[in-house]
Amino acid sequence: MSLFHLPTELSCSVNARVALQQLNAYIADSKLSTHASAIQQRIATIKSRHEAYIKHVTSLESLPRNDDIITPHYVLSRLRDLTPADALFLSEGISNYRPVADVLRRNEPGTYFTSGATSLGWHGGASVGAKLANPTKTVVAITGDGSFLFSIPSTVHWMSRRYDAPFLTVILNNRGWKSPMLSAMACHKDGWSSKMSTDELHVTFDPPPDHSGVAVAAGAGWGTTVRKASEVDEAIKKGLETVKNGRSAVLDVYLPKIVTGDRVG
Repeated sequence: MSLFHLPTELSCSVNARVALQQLNAYIADSKLSTHASAIQQRIATIKSRHEAYIKHVTSLESLPRNDDIITPHYVLSRLRDLTPADALFLSEGISNYRPVADVLRRNEPGTYFTSGATSLGWHGGASVGAKLANPTKTVVAITGDGSFLFSIPSTVHWMSRRYDAPFLTVILNNRGWKSPMLSAMACHKDGWSSKMSTDELHVTFDPPPDHSGVAVAAGAGWGTTVRKASEVDEAIKKGLETVKNGRSAVLDVYLPKIVTGDRVG
């Protein structure tokens, strides 16, 4: 039998704590001492691969040479470095899930959350709830522009002000539905979606909405659209200061627009 796509010899329903305790006890058993060398070799291999991967991710965090092009790795690295160390992050970046996790590299339990469901728009209400549950924490929501629209920002930011639950929203805005395009490409790599522009497929938002303006009209204290890499630091600092003073803030950060199916990114 198999569990999802992983082949298994035995599948059991267990209490996670009991199972892990038993596994740890088994691994520590002296009978496994003959495997110690192989275990240490595997640990060294995995560690080496991880370090090489993080080095690669770090190389992508540098300031873009073209001020008109903001990369997700750059803006996320600046957010990581400028935000308080104990901040609570909520990620609904969808097509940027991996860069968000890779760059933020959260290692404290309870400081990084993603949606457990398949529907979009989770981050807005979740951020209000996270702030109410952790009033002394800085709460930061990272989302795509499509997910931001699905969150019903007019309601979210009214609630944020009504219940004194300020948080910072950072929109990684590629002006379109990048994730559906990626899904289409994954299923039909050589299909029509790979040969047509995203405008022809109607998966772009042009002209784009004024996301931060919607939030401010509904109750956020401040919002802005960031179109240049040189504007990122000041925008993050002002957004964090607005949140510290008791009002939500929204940074609508323009990434390169998705253009064609075979160059989604």
